[in-house]
Amino acid sequence: MELTFLVANPYLQGDYFQESVILILEHDEKGALGLIVNQESNATIADVVEGGTSDDPVLLGGPVDQKFGWCLYRYPTNMEGEIRLNDTTCVSTSYLILQHMMQSVGSEYQLIMGYSGWGAGQLEKECQDGTWLWVHMDDSLIFDTPLEERWSKAIASLGIEPAQIMPGGAKA
Repeated sequence: MELTFLVANPYLQGDYFQESVILILEHDEKGALGLIVNQESNATIADVVEGGTSDDPVLLGGPVDQKFGWCLYRYPTNMEGEIRLNDTTCVSTSYLILQHMMQSVGSEYQLIMGYSGWGAGQLEKECQDGTWLWVHMDDSLIFDTPLEERWSKAIASLGIEPAQIMPGGAKA
């Protein structure tokens, strides 16, 4: 089952969201919430989690509340606080789930600090302006693709080259 991603338009330069890939967690008439899945912080999991031993990078999920952590992981745990995004991809803000993932040999997870949020109608306006492209892909984009390749892989999934994308948005 596919997930929904926002992919930054190649013309979005010099911005916090330049070449960002954002996993959409929620989108309704009140606004939207998502996690950038390709922006590394300078910290590792061992740096920010007590008892953490992983040298995997902590990702920056967005500019909002960067002290707030999300555990994005593959395969349900059936633990309290788990939100299933599809059959194989889950997210949680539970520290117990993060600990479980850190202790489970071979578990596939990412620790993401902060999030990206939009108020009512804001994301729709940005899409009309051409800031974002909508992409539907499975979780291989998150778990099987190196961070530095996620943006180009997401763009390529549309069947186009970045140079083929025109600046500006949809006008009717």
